[in-house]
Amino acid sequence: MVSQRVPSDEARRRILEATRELLLDRPFAALTVGDVMARAGLTRTVFYRHFDRLAQMAPELLPDAEDPLLDQLVRVLRKT
Repeated sequence: MVSQRVPSDEARRRILEATRELLLDRPFAALTVGDVMARAGLTRTVFYRHFDRLAQMAPELLPDAEDPLLDQLVRVLRKT
């Protein structure tokens, strides 16, 4: 069952969470927008409000997405 309208930030979080869950069972190349959105409980239209294509999500799926490695390095360099 597809949910009612959800806030944009919640929808994005659910899309990324669903993608991470699916990646536990299959490679990124095997993902489809339909699979991700079914897992997230949202419509395909919601996906395209946030991303143009699946590959656009890749940087946000990286382990350091919340605090990118580059930002971490800049902070370290500023301290030295």
